Amino acid sequence: KTIWFCFALYTFSAVLATFFIGPAAALMWLVYAQMMMASLHAASTVGVMKIYRYFPRVNVLVGMVTFFLILLR
Repeated sequence: KTIWFCFALYTFSAVLATFFIGPAAALMWLVYAQMMMASLHAASTVGVMKIYRYFPRVNVLVGMVTFFLILLR
């Protein structure tokens, strides 16, 4: 249930971000969507944690890309 909630929030964020950074928001959403689906299909809690380990790195990269896209507008 939590994974679906996160998926919904990432989707909502991507829709809002589209107004500020355009279609790049959809591309970045795909990364989060893939990670959520991989988490959903993980066979165990250990498998989910292996995926969750990448979230801080992804968040930093997406945040950096978003910052520069807004800066360059």
